[in-house]
Amino acid sequence: TEPMYRTDQPSFLNAVLEGRCHLEPESLLDATSAVERKFGRRRDSVPAKGPRPLDVDILLYGSRVIRSTRLTVPHPGLCERRFVLEPLLQLAPQLTHPETGLRLAALLQALPDQGVYCYRRNPYNPGSSKEHHT
Repeated sequence: TEPMYRTDQPSFLNAVLEGRCHLEPESLLDATSAVERKFGRRRDSVPAKGPRPLDVDILLYGSRVIRSTRLTVPHPGLCERRFVLEPLLQLAPQLTHPETGLRLAALLQALPDQGVYCYRRNPYNPGSSKEHHT
């Protein structure tokens, strides 16, 4: 996707995954932060929303609403980011926002074009790998 907040940086490759874990939310945050550091993420040397090798966000944690000094779930940017909602809804098209009860699909439809491209590698045509979504 094209960068959204700081536009003076390269495009991003975004993905959403669904999983189950035994960790409580803040322990999961610690684990994802450790993965980011392993891949070279240095929060102290790059401005917020600036270029980074890896950024792992906890978008949802079941239907829980979490507000702590370290973690906010649902993720605060969830409803404004097409690059999050499109792949998230591919996994779970009927999802609703845990706080508002609004269908995420309806929120996605209300968003403007944000330069989101679906990356699909075609083994028969390796040069054909981007499909534009609005």
